Amino acid sequence: MPTPSNGRLILSVFPQVRSTLLAGASILCLSGSSLSAQSSGAAQPKKFVISGAVQDCFGGPPITIRNVKVLVFDVGESRPVLQQLAKMEALLHPPESGHSTDRMERFFLEYDRLLPLVERTRPLVRTLTDSVGTFRVAFTPVDSVLLFAYAELEDQPTFYQYEIMRARPDTTLVIDMSKGECARAMAPRFPRKSN
Repeated sequence: MPTPSNGRLILSVFPQVRSTLLAGASILCLSGSSLSAQSSGAAQPKKFVISGAVQDCFGGPPITIRNVKVLVFDVGESRPVLQQLAKMEALLHPPESGHSTDRMERFFLEYDRLLPLVERTRPLVRTLTDSVGTFRVAFTPVDSVLLFAYAELEDQPTFYQYEIMRARPDTTLVIDMSKGECARAMAPRFPRKSN
C-alpha cells in the first residue's frame, strides 16, 4: 500500500522485487560500447602516454622549464598547423640570399599567426609542465601525432618546439626548446692533436 510522507506517496516494495528492480536498472546504465565490449570479450583500447621534460640552456647548462604548454595533435586533424610550421621553416632555411632581415621580420609575423592557430585547433590532449619542468599526457590511440610545446616569455620573441612522430603506447622524451643548441653546448670538446 502507498504510505503518505510530507504530502508525497511512497510505494512500499517487497525486498525481492526491489533487488530485481535495482539489478535491472544497473543493466540499463551500461553504455552501448560497454555492452558490445562485454559481448565480444574485447578490451577497451589502452591510452597512449607521452611523458618527459622541457629544457633549454639559454647559453649555459640545460635547465628544465616550468609552465610550458604541451599539446598533442592527431597529425590528420592538424594540417593547418603543419602548413604554418612548414611556411616558417622555409623562412628559417631558405636558399642563400641577402635578405635575412626581411625573412626574419616575416618569420615573426608568421609566428604571431601560428599561436592563435595552435590554440584554435582541437588537440588530443594539452597540459602545462609542472614546477620541475616535467609533463605526462595520455590520449586515445592514433597513428601519428604532432607534439607542440610553447611558452610566451618576455625576453624571447619566439619560444616553441615541435616534433611529428608515430604514436606509441609509451613514449618518454626531452623537448629541447633550444632546437639542439643544448646538445651542442654539452658536447665534449677534445683538444686538437698536436704534431
